[in-house]
Amino acid sequence: MASCEEFQVAIEKRLHGALGEAERAPLDEHLARCERCQAYEATARGAEAVMEAQAREAVAQADWERVERGIRGGVHASVRMLATQVFFAAWVAGMVWLSTPAPLRGERLLRTMPSMVVLVVLVAFVAAYSGRRLTALVDRGEMLETWRQLVLANLLWARRMQWATAAVVAFLLYKAFAGRATTFDPTVFYGGLAVPVAGVWFYLRRVKLPRVAREARDLGLTDEARR
Repeated sequence: MASCEEFQVAIEKRLHGALGEAERAPLDEHLARCERCQAYEATARGAEAVMEAQAREAVAQADWERVERGIRGGVHASVRMLATQVFFAAWVAGMVWLSTPAPLRGERLLRTMPSMVVLVVLVAFVAAYSGRRLTALVDRGEMLETWRQLVLANLLWARRMQWATAAVVAFLLYKAFAGRATTFDPTVFYGGLAVPVAGVWFYLRRVKLPRVAREARDLGLTDEARR
């Protein structure tokens, strides 16, 4: 015989439209005689009503033109991410070619290209998935919640990445000036890689982070972002 805990799971499933036909009759029969589960159902319905009211209030207060612009911008950002990755892969290939002695350039470039192709394909997959997910949002409540999650994730990511990119730039510059190699020029290779990474750091610090921080404040996410 099913326990009250199992019937309480069935109550939650029914509230969210996920209860199967075969489970309905046993649940109704159990509720007719179990005061504990009756109380649980009443509490669950009350909590569901409160959440729906809060969602309606959030939807009513949202600046939908801004949210929808943000969603469209997220789709465009996925395309920009792919284009940036293609450019970066081409830049790395150029640094490999320039830093290698002429007799070894062809062989080294051929060894490097497969890993760059894999990187571009992975980024393209992420970009396509992100764009499809954003364009598949079915209602404004889902749009608002999804956009809040994206803004919060972007804010936390930008805060961490600004320090990570600064550390990478420092490492590349150290290798450029102190590195030793016989088959390539470390100053050209590591120094060339440091340039786009420094550009990423500047973008994160001066553009991305301030913009996402403003969006987070507009959506009331400041306290969540600090946790």
